[in-house]
Amino acid sequence: EFEQIKSDQQELRKYIFADSTVDSAHLPCNFERLIRYAQRQFRIYSNKTISDLHPKYILDRVSELSERLRIALFPGDDVISIEARNNATHLFNIVMRSTLATKRVLKQYRLNQKAFDWVL
Repeated sequence: EFEQIKSDQQELRKYIFADSTVDSAHLPCNFERLIRYAQRQFRIYSNKTISDLHPKYILDRVSELSERLRIALFPGDDVISIEARNNATHLFNIVMRSTLATKRVLKQYRLNQKAFDWVL
């Protein structure tokens, strides 16, 4: 997971935001707001709550969501569909992996399993 996030950061710096005029991108999902709402909904307090999640569960669920997004957006195995799918989901997957990284979910957000599944 660490190596993947590290390569994502390098790619963001070198290729996606290499142009100095572009400093942000708009995504269809505000992860931080979803996480805050889940914390409120499931009464998770960042200083008192202990997460019951296992790191492997987090990694598996995030990769499953990434695969489901790829399949749902552009079904098909031809070259054009594969390229469109990769272009459409690439930045979203980078942000999702960074926001839902194991350490952040367990230590910073302290989500339990129900809240994490709700976010996904």
